Amino acid sequence: MTTHLVLGTGAVGAALANHLAEQGHTVRAVNRSGNRGALHPAIPLRQADLNDPGDAASALAGADVVYQVTQPAYTRWGAEFPALQRTILAAAERADASVVLADNLYGYGSPRGATITDDSPREATTRKGRVRIAMAAIGTSEHGWGRAWITPVMAPLTQADLIARLWEALGRRGTPKVSAVRGAAVRGLGIFMPMLRESVEMLYEFDEPFVVSSAECERTFGWAATSWDDAVAQLCGGVRV
Repeated sequence: MTTHLVLGTGAVGAALANHLAEQGHTVRAVNRSGNRGALHPAIPLRQADLNDPGDAASALAGADVVYQVTQPAYTRWGAEFPALQRTILAAAERADASVVLADNLYGYGSPRGATITDDSPREATTRKGRVRIAMAAIGTSEHGWGRAWITPVMAPLTQADLIARLWEALGRRGTPKVSAVRGAAVRGLGIFMPMLRESVEMLYEFDEPFVVSSAECERTFGWAATSWDDAVAQLCGGVRV
């Protein structure tokens, strides 16, 4: 039986591991803290430092498919992320395991009004965008494992439209009042909040349309994203106001 190993048990890792287990797969998980968080109690969890080659090799031994969804702290991406990626890929190669790398859209940079697709160039100018470009190169060129896919994304929606949908689904009346912290205020708060300071260079994702197409993946695999109506209904179904 195929053993699926999920590295990292944050929002993505825990949801992925739980979903695989629900489908009847044999699933294990690894994280650094040993805390289960949202991970299902029936899924075996191992504590390991995946930055350490010995720990990584031991943790990945026996795995058939490895899902790399772990990451360093956001403030340490540049210093630690590429080395972590190399260590994990080397351990996976030693275990003769297939690898699925979770990425984001930082590497594409500002779309400048265009829709981001699988064919869009990776030409980020931000520090974290360049880190993501380098890591993608490590996973595809250096090891020759597969290609990158933009997985199914939901239909484009502005934040104002989403808030209005949530407001209505929660049975609220009137118009929702929303305020945003922008520009100089974000930079000022970043002096005291390292995470916010690291986010400043990524504000372009919120300052201009950031539209993504997953048409190629959907045509190839027959997958589709959850609709906004279903997502809002699921989110608001368990909320009391």
